[in-house]
Amino acid sequence: MEEYTHLPEGSASLPRRPYSTSRVHLAILIGLLAGLVLLAVIPYVAEQENYGLTRGRARAEAEAAREELAGLPDAVNRFRLAVKAVEPCVVGIEATRLIGGPTLDDEWSSFVTPGPRLGLGQGSGVIVDPGGYIVTNFHVVNGVSVVRGVPQITVRLSDGRAIHETEIIGTDPASDLAVLRIKAQGLIAASWGDSDTLEVGDQVLAVGSPYRLAQTVTAGIISAKDRRGILRDLDLQDFLQTDAAVNPGNSGGPLVNLRGEVVGINTAIVGEAYRGIGFAIPSRIAQDVYTRLKAGETVPRGWLGVA
Repeated sequence: MEEYTHLPEGSASLPRRPYSTSRVHLAILIGLLAGLVLLAVIPYVAEQENYGLTRGRARAEAEAAREELAGLPDAVNRFRLAVKAVEPCVVGIEATRLIGGPTLDDEWSSFVTPGPRLGLGQGSGVIVDPGGYIVTNFHVVNGVSVVRGVPQITVRLSDGRAIHETEIIGTDPASDLAVLRIKAQGLIAASWGDSDTLEVGDQVLAVGSPYRLAQTVTAGIISAKDRRGILRDLDLQDFLQTDAAVNPGNSGGPLVNLRGEVVGINTAIVGEAYRGIGFAIPSRIAQDVYTRLKAGETVPRGWLGVA
């Protein structure tokens, strides 16, 4: 007896259609496009994430710095205190001197050379003794006119007083220093600091009367030490270099540390006006010269006689 296998009605198998080739290509193309998009997006996402991490780190560091700064003494107040300590000791100096005049040694020179005229030089100085002793630069008072034995020098104090009778106690052209004395009540003297303890990078202030702008304060650092060969006409040179703004009229004023102590006497600049390079005589030299000139002594120096 034969057995037959019956298929359910409607379940007869039909021939299979081949899968469309275009659909395969489309799928591959979509995959490639997706890959390209990922390749373009992933670096951007990674970059943005890196920026975010950097910003987060910077924000955290900034917040930590603010907290630390809040716990430290105010740096601005340090400058203010240093200025208050020295400002009453700084003076403006005006020196009247003869400019021009005959230069030929014969009777015809007055006909061909303009006659002399009065000129007003300006500079600064610092009171270093309440008895009225002032340290300034020699070139500030060099060649000053003398009328009836009185040098034509006006010293302007920080409180607005103008002292017209000034005595030149002594000068030392080799170091470009001079000591003056005035008679006035209520003078405040500055304290000397030790220039030998200064290091490059230390903060300093320059105080003086540049362009007759009295009590001008500028800030900078010690840029270099032991600078020599700066001025042609000065025999003794051992300057502090600073980037504190020093201009015409600052000569003779003090260079001050943040303790309000005089560590230098501002003397020279590179060029006709401020270029970020100024020079000051170290207090080690200025204080020694001042002490000797005040005592009526000369400043002895040895010379080798070789150039």
